[in-house]
Amino acid sequence: MRFVLFTLSAVLIVALVLQGCSEMFRPLRTGDPAPQGTLPDVQGKQVVIPDAYQGRLAVFLFWEKDCPYCASEMPALEQLYQNYSGKGLTIVAVNVGNTRDEVDRIARDKGITFPVLLDRERGISRMYGVIALPMMIFVSRDSRISRKILGGMDSAALEKIIDSALSE
Repeated sequence: MRFVLFTLSAVLIVALVLQGCSEMFRPLRTGDPAPQGTLPDVQGKQVVIPDAYQGRLAVFLFWEKDCPYCASEMPALEQLYQNYSGKGLTIVAVNVGNTRDEVDRIARDKGITFPVLLDRERGISRMYGVIALPMMIFVSRDSRISRKILGGMDSAALEKIIDSALSE
């Protein structure tokens, strides 16, 4: 009888642990609340995301300096930011792993005026389920995940997505 109780207890404990792990590592889905965290911008100011952009459509571009697609998207994103920021769009470049000086230089060279944040330790990237770069995650005005795009995208297609998301 003790063996049966011990075995049932062990199975129950393992099942509970596995259930907890599956919830902890469940990938973000459309409609999920956007994870909250704090990252420094290139000037060193701490920014709480997604709270800092609540009430706006926020497009988080996760990128790094050695990603050729990431760099090529920056000018198009800057143009979209200029065209749509007055309509409720914020684009946020979240650099994954590079130094502040490297990121600041790239942002200046590309003429980036939208927020640039640093995720040196990759904690926020993990929370947002970033598996490859570039990756764009759209966060709705009520701070929920509304879309995820892995890989590069041409500006015309991205503009259509932004138009649609802003009208939701």
